[in-house]
Amino acid sequence: MMRMRLLEFDISFPNWKTDFFSLQKMDAAPPPASVVVGTYCLSDYLFVGTNGYVAAVHQVTGEELWRVSLPVTLAPGPACTLLDFDQLFVGTAGRIFSLDPATGRTLWHNDLEGLRYDIVAITTNRRAGAKKKVADEGAAARLVFIGTYGYVVALDVGTGQERWRLSLPSTGYNLVTMIWDGDRLIVASYGKVMAIDAAEGAIVWRNELSGMGYHHSCLAMVGASSNSGADPLPHYALMRDRQRAAAAR
Repeated sequence: MMRMRLLEFDISFPNWKTDFFSLQKMDAAPPPASVVVGTYCLSDYLFVGTNGYVAAVHQVTGEELWRVSLPVTLAPGPACTLLDFDQLFVGTAGRIFSLDPATGRTLWHNDLEGLRYDIVAITTNRRAGAKKKVADEGAAARLVFIGTYGYVVALDVGTGQERWRLSLPSTGYNLVTMIWDGDRLIVASYGKVMAIDAAEGAIVWRNELSGMGYHHSCLAMVGASSNSGADPLPHYALMRDRQRAAAAR
């Protein structure tokens, strides 16, 4: 049986701070030829979510490192994923899961009671280029935001406990897109856009975008996009390249 050891690296960048992980294989027997021997960086992982499953695949070799089936019974569909706060957040069929990105183990889950089984959008209040250093404000400031079925829900990153819930006015029960601007949560649904106070869940401003229809909306600003969540992947890639270069010496 393969044992895995988790090694933590604390790396600081000018505008944000995060932790990087590596996994060292501890096999008693020689690993298969397809396995890269040595240290696995979290930045080497590719996470795939689909049809109620999540898998971690090594980007270099294509090796499947782990796979989990999420306990979703009704039409799981897409499994949206976000890697942040040293957790892999996965949303599917109206539910949200926090997984250990190293092993796929479930840390917590929230069934988002009453929000049906729609596609779940995910973002957090720690994004690359954020104006506030949320990581330095203590665990109480760490939130993961869920957008689904015309609602936005804020959950505690550590426990998955619901902090607040907001029904987006005049949006029906439609898909929700979100983006974090460093101070507020910007959301769009049913052709409308609004800013939300992340601490209280109150609407700060709202724009009906009259005449632009009622379709699914995408959001973008400097350093962030609702399509990518503004993940700090370039920094993970930089760390990966540094570790590979050090291993090659």
